[in-house]
Amino acid sequence: MTFQMMISLNATYSECFVGVNAKRLRRPRLGDCFGSEADYRQRQLSTQSRHQSKNFIMAAQGYNYSSIYVEPHNHAMPTTTTTATPITDPLAWLQSRVGAEVLPQRAFDAAMKFAFLWMYFEGQACGAEANSKRLREFAKDLYARKLDTLRNQLDGPLDYFKSRYSEAQSEPQIFMRRLGKPERIKAEDQEAIITALSQTQVDEVDKAIGLLLISFRIRNNLFHGSKEIQTLQQQEDLFGQVVHVLTVLLQAREP
Repeated sequence: MTFQMMISLNATYSECFVGVNAKRLRRPRLGDCFGSEADYRQRQLSTQSRHQSKNFIMAAQGYNYSSIYVEPHNHAMPTTTTTATPITDPLAWLQSRVGAEVLPQRAFDAAMKFAFLWMYFEGQACGAEANSKRLREFAKDLYARKLDTLRNQLDGPLDYFKSRYSEAQSEPQIFMRRLGKPERIKAEDQEAIITALSQTQVDEVDKAIGLLLISFRIRNNLFHGSKEIQTLQQQEDLFGQVVHVLTVLLQAREP
């Protein structure tokens, strides 16, 4: 006979109805009706339901909450719960999956440095919610106040991206596909990026806007998985240039 158990806890928390072959029933365990401890903990029970469960646990005399398990009716070995071991060294854990030669320490460090610096920049410059509009506003406001300080400070990163994306002027569609999915980049943002990378003489504000929009695309590609771990070691210089852009702008923003 298939082992079935139904436990109903009424609103008074006092009655417990069990439908099962009584001769084969041992003392009821919470695991019998709710599954494993992990399953039970993950359920989004209402406050009332949690109180009901607590009363049931108290009613199950000798019940040990730390050893929940499911005991099938055929007396097979009980299925005990397991606890995942925390990852104390993320890099070593990743290297064990993809290989240390694929993800060297320097590539991991470059990506992490960019990720944390971007999070700080986004909080300081964009109210913790970056988008192309806020990046434009940030650049215009900052250069209106600190133009003399910032003049020519972003020429190095700009030259790097001009060289990296040399097809920006001649083949803009190919360039935009390299930078990310074109359909996710607004037309005005595409134009601003191509303008910054294709013109010989670029206005300082346009230069900053173009580089910030590129940085934003790199951020999206990294955070949302478009950049594969296997390619990170090819991106070290790219991350370094974006870190330079963010650092220059953050320092200029300070009083």
